[in-house]
Amino acid sequence: MQNEQYQMIQIIEKKIGNDKQFDFECHVKETEWNVAKGLKKYRISLHISQEEVAKKSGLTRQMVSRVETFSYSPNLTTLIKYLYALDVDLSTVINNLSTLQNK
Repeated sequence: MQNEQYQMIQIIEKKIGNDKQFDFECHVKETEWNVAKGLKKYRISLHISQEEVAKKSGLTRQMVSRVETFSYSPNLTTLIKYLYALDVDLSTVINNLSTLQNK
């Protein structure tokens, strides 16, 4: 049984390693995750609560949490509202993507 599992893992790893679309999707998700993580870290560094972000942005606290925990990929309007609450322009985030990717 263990040998069969090992063989299956090898087959899956071989398939994934040659799948450019899968690699691309992984890169997209990793970038989204790093941006969300960076936004949360920045909010915390400002000593601003999720409730404060929600109130200033017009989003619900639950939406703010989902954006920060990557359980939701926000549309552009939601992201701009979130950033507004932190007094950050979208262009600032875009210009600092490489920094966020290394977090």
